[in-house]
Amino acid sequence: MEKSLERSREDFISKVITYMGVGLFVTFLTAYFTYATESLQNLIYSSNFVFLGLIIFESIIVSVLSSRIDSMTVTAAKFGFLLYSFLNGITFSAIFLVYTESSIFMAFLISSVTFVSAGLVGIVTKRDLGIVGRLALMTLFGIIVISILNMFLGLDSVDIMLSIVGLVTFIILTAYDMQKLKKIHYEAYEIDEYLVDKFAIIGALTLYLDFINIFLRILKFIGKKK
Repeated sequence: MEKSLERSREDFISKVITYMGVGLFVTFLTAYFTYATESLQNLIYSSNFVFLGLIIFESIIVSVLSSRIDSMTVTAAKFGFLLYSFLNGITFSAIFLVYTESSIFMAFLISSVTFVSAGLVGIVTKRDLGIVGRLALMTLFGIIVISILNMFLGLDSVDIMLSIVGLVTFIILTAYDMQKLKKIHYEAYEIDEYLVDKFAIIGALTLYLDFINIFLRILKFIGKKK
């Protein structure tokens, strides 16, 4: 039983990382293709309603995946995650309009190293990161509130501070979320082994969002604008 559980956990984490990698690949491939296709650029950026509509649709998908994963099939969960990755890639294409391709590539490499390092801490450490993770989530909520306020104030110093705090927050969340995967697996495994595959999608989505946020903040610091 113990060996079976351990083997299942290893497979679970492997699936999470694989799904996340596929999601990131879809996002960046879609982003570059959208950027390279002028007709798509015109369609997306000619109207704020189109761009806003994509953002709202993405939020709905994340909400549905998070709240209704129990009742969804594995195929539906995979499709939802890939659809989200695709739509996010379309909106993500804006970075290619602002930053040089070389700086985007460099930011991706640095983000990958940062993400893997934080993830390894979460997997290897024996210390419970629950308290640190909850504090990071509270900090994230504060960042969102201050960011909304700063949209009206337009203070560059506040924007820089939020970027730094945000980067640190998502690095901590990556370690926390990676450690949490073991708990998520155990709970799913105890209830129904079939749930393990579905919760792998949720784990992949969580880590995907951590990576994207780390990447955007690093790109903001090192990215060279066109």
